[in-house]
Amino acid sequence: MACVPDVTNQYIDLAVAAVRGKVQRCRVRRIAPPLRNCGVDGYIEVEIMDNWNNVLGSAAGDAGSNMNETERYLFDVQGFIVVENALPPAKLKALNQALDRLDPWAPDTWKPEDLLVDTIVSPTKLHVGPLIHRDPAFLDLIDNPVVIPYLVELIGEKFRLDHEYAILMKESADQLRLHGGGEPYSPIMYYVYKNGRMFNGLVAISYALTDVGPGDGGFCCIPGSHKSNVILPDEFKPIEGGASPVIHVPQQAGSAIIFTEALTHGTMPWKRRSERRSLLYKYFPGHQSWMEDYRTDMPKASLTERQQRIMEPPYVEARSSVQDGVAAEYIKADGSELKRREPGAKSPY
Repeated sequence: MACVPDVTNQYIDLAVAAVRGKVQRCRVRRIAPPLRNCGVDGYIEVEIMDNWNNVLGSAAGDAGSNMNETERYLFDVQGFIVVENALPPAKLKALNQALDRLDPWAPDTWKPEDLLVDTIVSPTKLHVGPLIHRDPAFLDLIDNPVVIPYLVELIGEKFRLDHEYAILMKESADQLRLHGGGEPYSPIMYYVYKNGRMFNGLVAISYALTDVGPGDGGFCCIPGSHKSNVILPDEFKPIEGGASPVIHVPQQAGSAIIFTEALTHGTMPWKRRSERRSLLYKYFPGHQSWMEDYRTDMPKASLTERQQRIMEPPYVEARSSVQDGVAAEYIKADGSELKRREPGAKSPY
């Protein structure tokens, strides 16, 4: 193996000589202990890429290319973007059918012991979850390939699904108050822009399963409030009326609103005759959690390898990327003992 001088950069783009011939493209993730000269026995953790360009939006500070410049600008300025066609027609149909099978408005569908803490069950509004154990269609949405690049850009390539739920509203369903905002600062719901990239705490994907037209109600927010340095004044807290800066965000069925939970947002009363159906999947950086239940009892047979990574409990050390074609590997400094670390396994350091 070629001499490696004192390595200080967390990422070094190279093909490691010790595994040349076995690994054509890789990137050093960490060296422990630092290799200051040849012959030092240690481990090099690298990521092996199927597609190098797909991993640029890493959690360590790469600028990333998972969102285009327009999307990055709008998210930075607004705190949210709308992604059209986040659900292809077949997936949209399957999710609506899954909700139909649940018979969501039936009085015995939602048992208190099976629901999240912030549950709403009323004659006109349901705010209910978790969902992924109830139907394969909800499970498949864990790693929707359309939104994965956005999550990588906004959170980093080691994110995790924290919780998910459905919001169903009938005509005249009441509002949900405004919440969130850049001030007061929250260590779990935050937005920071540093070194050319965005860092977020909790990020939400709100999928529309039915159309939401202008004036219908549903998701609303105060654009830019994720960067506010002042607490929301009382006169702006009412969702409707007065001089409120709150805006309503229409959606076509199959689209997704992606927003940082640092954004001041809420739900306007539902005024449309037809039902509102939305699914919200919420993701954290891999070391954070909102929910006490990490759902470690989910059978692995029901999850793909990537879904297993996304569903791992929160931790930091040697956490694997969730991206396809990327796996944490350990290579002895002398080039021997190439080892794949399975999701959740201990680091050899």
